[in-house]
Amino acid sequence: MLSSLLLASTFVKHGAVVLVGDAIAPSAVFDSFAEQIGGRHAPVLVFEQAEAKPDAMDRQLADKGFDHVTVVSDTTFSSDRRAEVAKMLSEARGVWVPDGDANLFLKRLGPEWCRRVFPAFIERGGVWCGLRAGAALAGDFRLDGENGVGVLDGIVDYDHFVGHHELRLRKTYFTTKVQLGIGLDPGEWVVVRDSVIEKKIGQPWVFLREAG
Repeated sequence: MLSSLLLASTFVKHGAVVLVGDAIAPSAVFDSFAEQIGGRHAPVLVFEQAEAKPDAMDRQLADKGFDHVTVVSDTTFSSDRRAEVAKMLSEARGVWVPDGDANLFLKRLGPEWCRRVFPAFIERGGVWCGLRAGAALAGDFRLDGENGVGVLDGIVDYDHFVGHHELRLRKTYFTTKVQLGIGLDPGEWVVVRDSVIEKKIGQPWVFLREAG
C-alpha cells in the first residue's frame, strides 16, 4: 500500500516542502503555506534568482495577506552578502521560489551554497514552496540529472504529462536512486513532510522507492 511505502523512507527531514505545478499558485497553496509556516505574519524570504530580471517585487504573497516578506533579488553575491542572506534564512519560517530558470538560480546563488543552507533550513523546521522551476529545484536531482538544492530526497518535474516528460523522469529516477519521484502538471501540487506526503491535489505522478 502507498502508506506503507511512505513510512519506509524519509524524503524531508523536519520542515515541509510544497511543490506546485503552476507559475501562479492557486489560492489553496497560499492557505497551506500559511498553515505550514505558522500564519501570514511569519517571516518569508522570496528568492527571485530564477527570474531573468529580478525586480525585488513580491507579486503573489502580499496580495494574499502575507505581511513579513523579504525579497532577495540579487543577481550576484559576494561572500558577505551570502552570509547576510544565510542569517536572514536562519530567522525565516518560509522560503518562496517563483518559476523561472533553475540553472540561473543555481548559477547566481552558487550550487554549493544552496545545498548547504537550504537543507539546513528545512532541518530547522522551515518550509520551502516552489512553483514549477522552483519545485524542480527542491530535489537532490533535476530531470536532466543535474543537482537541485537537496531539500527533498527525490526528483520533481513540472509540465510532466503535457510536456511528455514521463519517460525522462522515470529514467533519471532509476539512474539516480533517489527515494521519491514526482511529476506535476498545472493544477497539481503536493506537500511533503518527514516521511509522509501530507497533501496531494490533482493526479500527480508519484513514484516511491521501497526501503531496502
